[in-house]
Amino acid sequence: MCKAFAGGRLGPGLRPMIGLLAVWLATASGAWADKVLQTPHVRIVHDPALKHQAVQIAAMSPAIIENLKRKLGLPFDLRPTVVPAPDRESFRRLGGRAWLSAFAVPRKQLVVLDLSRLDQRSGDLYATLKHEYAHLALHQAIARRHLPRWLDEGAAQWASDGLSEYLPAVQRTLLPQAAAAGRLFFLDELADTFPDDPQGLHLAYEQSRSFVNYLVRRFGEDALRRLLQSLAAGAAPWEAFEEAVGVELAALEDEWRSGLRRPGSWLANLAGHVYGLLFFVAAVATIGAYLRFRHRKRHYRAGEDDDPEW
Repeated sequence: MCKAFAGGRLGPGLRPMIGLLAVWLATASGAWADKVLQTPHVRIVHDPALKHQAVQIAAMSPAIIENLKRKLGLPFDLRPTVVPAPDRESFRRLGGRAWLSAFAVPRKQLVVLDLSRLDQRSGDLYATLKHEYAHLALHQAIARRHLPRWLDEGAAQWASDGLSEYLPAVQRTLLPQAAAAGRLFFLDELADTFPDDPQGLHLAYEQSRSFVNYLVRRFGEDALRRLLQSLAAGAAPWEAFEEAVGVELAALEDEWRSGLRRPGSWLANLAGHVYGLLFFVAAVATIGAYLRFRHRKRHYRAGEDDDPEW
């Protein structure tokens, strides 16, 4: 996620922490030299106990950067600083929030990772690093005033194969219900900031990913690259959309919203959660079988009590 957490802009409470972090990073090449791993592509400031993870990050970075340059169609002419935090408390002290596994600060070319969250599944570190590098690439190429928050997040999720750094408390989609109830955010509402409440933040992430994926399905990957390149050249978002896809942004948003309300979109969402549904059905079946067993057992015992003594 791009700072600040809910919106892509640094909040007042976060600035002192980022300032302290910047001072610490500035001194890292001196007294902290044993904690810095530098390559032509990345600079990793780490605890000595995390040397193995630092080497992993260094090894991953060149391929991730080359892939992002092709995927986004944007340059990546920077060498990011990556700070892997070993646990939640360290991540929090560096400015992390409970619902994040990582964050990026583009103006500092900085990425902070919570390794305690990323070591849980194979591939998490690679995909999360790719997501945060995507934020850096987008902000390096496109002026802040021309990069809507939803596009920043949606393009980063698309570039990292749907992964985001946001960790919702409940692992379920909110998009179909919000669409059916008419509770979707308008993209204009997500242009500068994301909501602070957990449900609103969850939905903002989903909407960003969904709309960018819809754009790519409708017009192709090259259309998204043209859009980003047009924004990088200084076009306003509404101009860039017309130039890239030949459709007004407002018209495309209406089309996307209508598609979410169609019955077929519900089936697609259900298909995307088939394993969760199967698990739920299996759990219900197991509970039902157990309750039937208890009922039969009680009935059997009651029958025994009614038998005459011999």
